[in-house]
Amino acid sequence: MTHAILLIEDNELLCSYLKKQLNNTGYKVYTADSADEGIHQFQNNNTDLIILDLELNKSHGHSFLKALRKINQNIPVIITTACKTLSIKLKSFKLGTDDYLEKPFRTEELLARIQRMLERQHAHRQAPAADVIQEGSVILRPDAHELVINDRVIRLQNRQTEILALLMQNQGCTVSKEMLEEILCIEGKTDNSPLYVHISKLRSLFSEHLGKRSVIRTIRGIGYQFSLKERDD
Repeated sequence: MTHAILLIEDNELLCSYLKKQLNNTGYKVYTADSADEGIHQFQNNNTDLIILDLELNKSHGHSFLKALRKINQNIPVIITTACKTLSIKLKSFKLGTDDYLEKPFRTEELLARIQRMLERQHAHRQAPAADVIQEGSVILRPDAHELVINDRVIRLQNRQTEILALLMQNQGCTVSKEMLEEILCIEGKTDNSPLYVHISKLRSLFSEHLGKRSVIRTIRGIGYQFSLKERDD
């Protein structure tokens, strides 16, 4: 099976080079140099993964990401950027990117990240339908990426779904930070900011719809724990 990749990059030399490398690896590649063209290409071609340059001349990569997540929550996105600002990185994950690769990068690293992400996507598609996970008034429908709290249906990003599913399946037990980071394909042991972003978003949803209870608790130095029970202290 030949996977198709949408490459959104406005640097002509870099775009041409990456397209050639991806083609040589066996991928079919569509290209775009702006957010609008990227959306057009995505809507008119079957795409398995998107590589998105953040610093587009005609529009910022975040504009594309916002528009994309309104029409598709599940397509994997890898952002490439020369920006090393933490706030931009955190915003990218909040908007729905799955990975973040700083320029300059080695082609081998990009190809490795692509392969790993496509393998995870394939495994998810081949896996049997996940059962609904329910704890009290909280229902998680993993295949639909839906969280139901007190009959209110909330759409989740795919990574948020995977994180919450793992936590709910281990209710009352601590899930290590390393296990949760594996879901996010985070490279390195010190960068846990993307995980924190997703945990914060989930906490805000529970706070809004269940009150101020700490449903997802931080177990310092170990990981996180999901529990609907009130703290004793």
